[in-house]
Amino acid sequence: MPEPLPHPYPPEVVENYLNTVGHVVVVVLDEQINISACNGAFSRLMSGEVDFSGRPVLDYLLLETPGDHPFSDPLAGSGRRLTFIAPDQTLFSLDCAVYRTSSGYLLLGGQPLVAKDESVEKMTRMSNDLLNVTRELSAKNRALEEARAQIKVLSGIVPICSFCKQIRDDAGYWSNLETFVSEHSEAMFSHGVCPTCMEEHYGKT
Repeated sequence: MPEPLPHPYPPEVVENYLNTVGHVVVVVLDEQINISACNGAFSRLMSGEVDFSGRPVLDYLLLETPGDHPFSDPLAGSGRRLTFIAPDQTLFSLDCAVYRTSSGYLLLGGQPLVAKDESVEKMTRMSNDLLNVTRELSAKNRALEEARAQIKVLSGIVPICSFCKQIRDDAGYWSNLETFVSEHSEAMFSHGVCPTCMEEHYGKT
C-alpha cells in the first residue's frame, strides 16, 4: 500500500495520484458515495470504456447485505476487502485502504486477487474444456458398458445331435436349436418351410 496521504488531502495530491499511480487502484467518492473520479487501473479492471463519473459505487460492489454502506465511519487508512462487479459481470476483489476526506471518501486498492488476466481466462477455458471432455468420455464409457452387458456371443464348440439336431448345454441337458440359440444370443426365430420340406411333406413346391 502507498504511504498515507496528508490530511486534509488537497485536490492537487489526489489529482497527482489519479494521474501517476498505475499499479494502485484509486477511486474518489463524494458524500453520496458516487464516483467522482478514478484512475486508469480501476478503469481497466472495470472494462475501460465506461465513464464512471457520477455513478453510485454501490452499483459495482458485491455486498453481503444489499443496501449496506461499506464505508461508514472508516478509520484513516482502514483496510477492507471489496469485491467489484464489472459491467460485463466479471468479479474482482481488491484489498483497499479507505480514507475519509472532507468531501467524501478515497479508496486505494492493492493488487487484485482475481483479475481479468488473459492467462487466468485461458486456464479457466482449458479447465472447462477438460471437464466437458471428461464428462463426455464418462458418458461414452457408461454406454459402452451397458451395450457390452447386453451382448451375448456364441463361441467355442457346440455339441449337437447328428440326428435330431438338439444341442447339449454345459449342465448336460438337451434342448432344441431354437431354444439354445435364443438363450445364448440376441437372435430370434421366424418359422417357415423350405422348398425341400414343402415337397416332402405337402407334395408341392
